[in-house]
Amino acid sequence: MTEINKKWNRTKYLGHTEELKKRVRNYVKLNPEKSKAWSRKSERKRRAFKEKLNENFSVEDEKFTRKLWNNRCAIYGRKQSLKEPNFHIDHWMPLSKGYVLTRSNAVLMCPSCNTSKKDFLPGSLFSEEVTLRVEEKLRIA
Repeated sequence: MTEINKKWNRTKYLGHTEELKKRVRNYVKLNPEKSKAWSRKSERKRRAFKEKLNENFSVEDEKFTRKLWNNRCAIYGRKQSLKEPNFHIDHWMPLSKGYVLTRSNAVLMCPSCNTSKKDFLPGSLFSEEVTLRVEEKLRIA
């Protein structure tokens, strides 16, 4: 993009910020699932960039992970109910320790398990039985 185009686009944006915000809000209302997927992907990329890692976990990978875990928490096997917020797809081995989110590192967890896990290594937090069961299933991916 040339410098002139950049300047023109910036001027156009600054002159129509409220209109653009309104269009984005409308898109989010009409496409909630796409918006959530985009938001999750953006957050993952931001965190990976911060850690200087390359992470490309797609929407297809997310669907695969949910199907692999049968919409159940990887730790305790709780099934997600309609009233609960979405279960989290998270790194089994933490991003902060240098492990990117891939199919072989993605687990589905209920919000309480995921928030308690934080960035601990699984072996230091969960029983050996749970750790082995989860890692066995991840080998399938």
